Amino acid sequence: MGYKFQMTKIFTAPIFPTGVVAIADADRRYSEDFDKNNFEFDDKWDFVTKQRSNKFESVLDHPSLIDMKSWIVKTASQFLKETIKLKHKKLFITDSWININNKGGSQHRHNHRNSILSGVYYIRTREGHPKLEFHRMHPIDQYPYISLDEHYEYGNPLTTDTVGFPTNQDTMIMFPSQIYHSHPPITIDEERINISWNALVHFEDNVEDTPGAGKYTYRLKFEE
Repeated sequence: MGYKFQMTKIFTAPIFPTGVVAIADADRRYSEDFDKNNFEFDDKWDFVTKQRSNKFESVLDHPSLIDMKSWIVKTASQFLKETIKLKHKKLFITDSWININNKGGSQHRHNHRNSILSGVYYIRTREGHPKLEFHRMHPIDQYPYISLDEHYEYGNPLTTDTVGFPTNQDTMIMFPSQIYHSHPPITIDEERINISWNALVHFEDNVEDTPGAGKYTYRLKFEE
């Protein structure tokens, strides 16, 4: 009588994950409150494929976006507490700005310094706009000595170098600020508008939100 092979139950546990991305649908259509004529844009951009507001003006402090900012702060803090397990008293936005990309517009691979959490709220998107892509960092000791990249199944977050997420209107994507990300070039004749932001947290009560006010010492306290 031949031996009948039975699949073995294998328990897997990701260790030392390098990143996590959170996607949140807004509690209402904040895009309806947005009017780009309320803002000034930096003239160093070409105004054809891309426009960007001054990063240091913190557009989320504009009266028309106060409700959106309140929702972003609450949602981001919830993500840090429930998923990242970062104990903190208060999350605050350090800067926020508008990106407007037309056909040909893109954003190179980059990350955000001097920040704990970053996010993108999509004000206007259309079917056919490229995904927001996240990129794996490759310390030399994480690469196998024999390259297997071409043999991995596509989309496996444990092995892929790039993961993309759809840019849907009135949806926000949040991620730890150190993760590299990019937007591939737009290929359709429809502009995409998004608001990007960075955030830090307070670990004590009664501390001002202005980064320049007082001495900031961050000791990250994660739940066990």
